[in-house]
Amino acid sequence: MDVQLSLSPLPLHSPEQPLEPASADATPQTSMPLPPEAIYSSKEELYTSIQAWAAHHCYAFRIGRSTKIHGGPRTKITYNCDRYGLPPSEKHPQQHLQARIKPSQAITYLRQITTTPLQPYDIYNLNASFKREQRHGLSPNDALIQHLTDNKIHFKINVTSENRTQHLFIAYPQSIQLAQTNQDVVLVDNTYKTNKFQMPLLHMIGVTSSGLTFSIGFCFLPGETQQDFIWGFQCFQELGINPGAIVIDGDQAQKNASEEVFPHAPTLLCIWHVNQCVLAKCKNVVGEEDWKAFEAAWRIVIQAQTIEQFDKRWLEFQTQYSNPKSQQCVAYLQNEWLKPGQKERLVEAWTNQYLHFGIRVTSRAEGAHAYIKRYLGGKKTKGDLYSSWLLIEAAVINQITAVSTRISMLQDRAPLDIDKKLYQGCFGVVTWYALRLVQRHQETVSRPLLPCTGAFTRAMGLPCAHICEIKKDTTGLTPSDFHEHWYWDRKSTIQPLLNPLWAGRQRIANAEVAHTGRILSKGEKKAKQLPKCSACHRQGHTMSSRSCPLKLQASIAAQSQILLELDTVPTSPTLSTSPTAPSAPLASAPLASLAPTVPKQLSPDRPEVLILAYLAEKTAWLAQHPTIRPAEYRKARKWKTPRPKILKEQIIAWLDNEEKKEQDEYNMLESEFIRNKNKNTENKSRDI
Repeated sequence: MDVQLSLSPLPLHSPEQPLEPASADATPQTSMPLPPEAIYSSKEELYTSIQAWAAHHCYAFRIGRSTKIHGGPRTKITYNCDRYGLPPSEKHPQQHLQARIKPSQAITYLRQITTTPLQPYDIYNLNASFKREQRHGLSPNDALIQHLTDNKIHFKINVTSENRTQHLFIAYPQSIQLAQTNQDVVLVDNTYKTNKFQMPLLHMIGVTSSGLTFSIGFCFLPGETQQDFIWGFQCFQELGINPGAIVIDGDQAQKNASEEVFPHAPTLLCIWHVNQCVLAKCKNVVGEEDWKAFEAAWRIVIQAQTIEQFDKRWLEFQTQYSNPKSQQCVAYLQNEWLKPGQKERLVEAWTNQYLHFGIRVTSRAEGAHAYIKRYLGGKKTKGDLYSSWLLIEAAVINQITAVSTRISMLQDRAPLDIDKKLYQGCFGVVTWYALRLVQRHQETVSRPLLPCTGAFTRAMGLPCAHICEIKKDTTGLTPSDFHEHWYWDRKSTIQPLLNPLWAGRQRIANAEVAHTGRILSKGEKKAKQLPKCSACHRQGHTMSSRSCPLKLQASIAAQSQILLELDTVPTSPTLSTSPTAPSAPLASAPLASLAPTVPKQLSPDRPEVLILAYLAEKTAWLAQHPTIRPAEYRKARKWKTPRPKILKEQIIAWLDNEEKKEQDEYNMLESEFIRNKNKNTENKSRDI
């Protein structure tokens, strides 16, 4: 069988450099020299020869393709380099270290998909070897410094005279960039059990304009002294961040260090931590029964909006708990939290003078601690600084990515639950989170509005309900009514284009319009002219209209005539009572000279008689019902009387009565049963 040999060498070019078109007489260049041309007696001899040549030059051949040639018993074999083509997909188990999967869980999964007899210590050994390879032969501390330097991560280290690590501050670049645009409020808190050296971790947290939390920096400290905190705050200041307010948990050393490094930024105490301290000190003294009332009274004191209100409430609190049992707690509150220099960081009468944007607790910091601890593998981690930082770095990268993605999503989605007319001047500049805060403030504020104190605007940087009421019917709110903290981008110069004012249809002065607002045409104006009365010759009514004064006079005269006819007719004893005798006119004699009268007989079918009879019956019916009330009206109409309203106490009394009846009946049956049982027992004994 004849064999035709074809070799496919690797071309000499880099992936970054494109191939240039080769000329016709150009000799192809290879990255590895090809075997020399020769004639071999068999395919096996050929393969052995080229493999020996390739092994000498540090590569190898493999069969790439075999094709039978038509027209004869010949086969064309193509030998390729063993690295020919696309590289195979590689799996790097060392990259799975940050997944924080326990060896027992990995063993359980592997036993489900394979029969490899692995043991947990195999995975422990593999992880340890990966960590050693990851450090490239360096110590954990040197590997950490090398990693921070290679990845251009900001850090600062302080060592002792013995070259031991004492302080270490680290801040991720993306965190610094995000913090420089959101540096108005910074939360500072310590977390523990993050490394095997038991070094406290000082955690700095920021808040975006959309209310999202992110980590700014981390500082490993040897202790919790004031000098340690000063070193950490100075490193934080070197990032170019000057916070407008700092919220801490109440640690005195932390507070003193913050005031020394950031003298112009107010340091506020976390209300939750203060209340927890009060709970630990006072609950056992006050007692379980009186604790809720004591705690509510304490919250009312620290929520005072003015200094005068605070003095009044604190005096009432002291008076209410002046007994010897509670006097110890009052003294503790006075000396620990309401002393000069401390109450200014806790009571709202003073804290509302600063811009804190509603952040008065460090719960966001506690949530950030928990987020970091999930990556560290639990509440207690025994790793060195290098392994701990690698896990913290992974958490920070994911957090910053999630925050950036969330901000982009929020910016693209306009909410449907806000007043477009009031907030249209803020679209695209002010965050939706800030607009919702203003709307919630409008909904929760009491009505009618009390006089404005400006506390809400000073503390939150948002327009209060009074400003919203003023601008609701005019221009609406504008970005200038909001603090820059609430902007999507502080450097943005966007001025939202407002809708034009509704002008309506332009009308000529004194133009006549229809009831729908449409201007009348000439024909309509002529058709709409006022009618003219043919009796009094006045415009605005017709002859048959009741508004005609002549018709009103005629109606009054007719009614007077009816009343006169219904009145009695004067008679004299000398006058004839015959129905045919003529009677003198009524108007011919004065009323004073009229003689005694007799009633005039009227026909019962006359209208006035029927009207009088109806009025008499109606008056008699109404006389039976002196007042107009729903109950009496129902009684007169012979309607069913509604059932009386049953009170809750009546229902409870009825249930108690029913329960008592059932109990009495049960007792009676039980006594009867016992009596019958005793009687049967006596009968049996008698028979025996």
